[in-house]
Amino acid sequence: MDFASGDHLHGVVAVPGADVLVTSNSGDDTARILSAADGKLLASIPVAKDADGVQYDPKTGDVVVISADGETLTLIDARA
Repeated sequence: MDFASGDHLHGVVAVPGADVLVTSNSGDDTARILSAADGKLLASIPVAKDADGVQYDPKTGDVVVISADGETLTLIDARA
């Protein structure tokens, strides 16, 4: 699987039951949703400045993108 297309990729998280991966990319301030099977880009979502970390919240099913410089959290329902 090739994550090289991510612009300053900082993190990758698998979303259980959704067969997708979510990356945080600080270079273009996006979260990218990729197929876990083949790495195909499914969506690129704008997030707050300096997308740094990414974490899956099993309680809500959301992916949380943490933006270091913007001090902002972006919630993504990657199962939708």
